[in-house]
Parts: sequence; C-alpha cells; structure tokens
Amino acid sequence: WQDATIWGSGFLHDPTTSKLFKEYAFMHRHFHKTDVRAVRGPETRRILLKMGFQCPEIYGDPALLFPYFYTPQRLEKKEYVLVSHFNEWEKYSKKENVIATFNNNWKAFVDKIYSSELVVSSSLHGVILAEAYGRPAVLLENTATTDYFKYQDYYTATGRINFPIASSINEALSIHFEKPDNDLMKKLQQDLLSSFPGDLYE
Repeated sequence: WQDATIWGSGFLHDPTTSKLFKEYAFMHRHFHKTDVRAVRGPETRRILLKMGFQCPEIYGDPALLFPYFYTPQRLEKKEYVLVSHFNEWEKYSKKENVIATFNNNWKAFVDKIYSSELVVSSSLHGVILAEAYGRPAVLLENTATTDYFKYQDYYTATGRINFPIASSINEALSIHFEKPDNDLMKKLQQDLLSSFPGDLYE
C-alpha cells in the first residue's frame, strides 16, 4: 500500500481469486504510483495487467544476477545438497548435506550450491541460485503450503510450463526434470541488467 518501483519482484499468491480483487486493484491503481520495470514472471505480469497497470514483458528474479558479482569457490563435490525452505528447517535440519537458508555467510552458501552435482530445494531461491550458476535443481515439496504460485511464475519465465515436485529427497535424486535453456537464461539476465532502475540513484 505505497508508491513503488518494481524490478524483478513477483506476487506470492494470486490475488485475482479473491472476491475483493476488484476493490484491491482499484485502490492500488487510483491511490498509488506503480512503476514496473521488470517482474519475476508472466504470472505476475498477468495480475498487474488485470489490475490496470502497465507491465513490460521483462522477466527474471534478480538472484539470477549472482554470477555477475560473485565467483564461487569450489569445495568438495557433493552428490547433492538440500536447501530447505525456512519454514521446514526443523524437519530437515538433521538431514545429510543440508544447508541453512538463514546464515551470516552467504558466500559459503553459494559455494556449497556451486560445488554440488544437484540441488534439491523447497526454497525458490535455492532453485534460482542453482540454475543461475548452471547447476541442476529439483523442487522439493514444501509441506507447509499447497500454493506454488511463485514457483510457477519463475519456471514459466524460464520457459518451463510444467515442473515436477519431488515428495522426498530420494525421489528428487531419481526424478526426471527439465533444465532451463541457457540462451533464455542469459536473455533474462541481460534484460534484468538493462531494465535496472538506475535513474533512481543518479
């Protein structure tokens, strides 16, 4: 409920399913200035257009740009690492090869992802960081939610309409999944860079 410039963000849920959506959209459109430069994916764009805002077809989560400013260190190679969503930490904290999303050493976090042959993640940004560095990633079921809207938004932006959700680590290690297209990923990265609202910082 404020004026905003949006670059690479996205909706957590789909508000168009709410009975109050029209009122919600009216309030935002008439009382707040929303300058959209890029969004996480086409599902977020669809909602913003339905709200009456202008939204360019520029997609991508800014975490895709990590390789532009950090080169990871190679650690001992792991068959896989597990990135748990923060709301499932208690469930997975004792599992093998798990890395915590909440920690003070983000470089070590990225290093572990980079040094793994596969990333199994119930956290969206675990998947995004892995794919940003060219590492295969499998989405693990988040038992705390049934709403995969934000995941769908990201996967659709990377050219994948359907994506498997593993119900366990063992299933994730054997499941067939589609990797993102390298050229499309590079385009998303370049589009994010070119759309960055640098004019706000002059």
